[in-house]
Amino acid sequence: MLKLKYTEIALRFLKLMNAKYRIICALATGSYYTGGLTESSDLDMFLITDNSSKQRERGVLFFEGIKVSYFLNPHWKIIELLSSEKGKLKRPTAESVCFSKCFAGSNGELRKIAKKTLNSSTTKINKQEISHLGWKLYDKIEVFNRKNYAEINKEYLRFDLLNLSIDVFFLIKRSYRPHAKYTMDRIQVLDKIFYKKLKNFLKNKSDISLTAMVNYLSQLLKFEVAGYYKRTKTTSRILERSQFEDKIH
Repeated sequence: MLKLKYTEIALRFLKLMNAKYRIICALATGSYYTGGLTESSDLDMFLITDNSSKQRERGVLFFEGIKVSYFLNPHWKIIELLSSEKGKLKRPTAESVCFSKCFAGSNGELRKIAKKTLNSSTTKINKQEISHLGWKLYDKIEVFNRKNYAEINKEYLRFDLLNLSIDVFFLIKRSYRPHAKYTMDRIQVLDKIFYKKLKNFLKNKSDISLTAMVNYLSQLLKFEVAGYYKRTKTTSRILERSQFEDKIH
């Protein structure tokens, strides 16, 4: 019954929007697509107009107390966005096209392009980026483990470190970071060890489990603080020697 109610709302919404725009494809995303509808769910719609339009619009409408959030773009803009998202960490347009229920028109061509975008790898992180990410993780976990923070600040640091850790994980795996609804499933496919560590942290929220997760990422990065300092000192000595030689010549 709930699915039927939301379907009727979607059709009423489309009738209203079709009177204003030349819509060639309408997609329902979010909980409608995943099957997780509840009485308080929003209806998320992704609308595509023909190439004669330049109009882009994001908005909200209400039908019988149900919030309908929509994002409208012309077809040419969707193609442009799908192309620009290749190799990026986050690919919201490609996800909207791939993980959706088509209500009007056809999304077969766009779905093929979107799948290629989702399957594209991110750029391999180089040595400099490894050092940067490793040091960033180390610095944040050191700050987090200090004892003199109020709980509200601790909670912010916990969230910040969790978000960074997930970003770093996907960069290591050269994969895009999915929408929150699909993040855990994707992590489980890519690395069952990290999945277990992350799941454990989300369950108990302990400092120990968060530290264990960060340490595992450092292992994946092959980053060691001692090694970082060693390289930094070596680089510093080389620069000093070069500057000295420049002076004497």
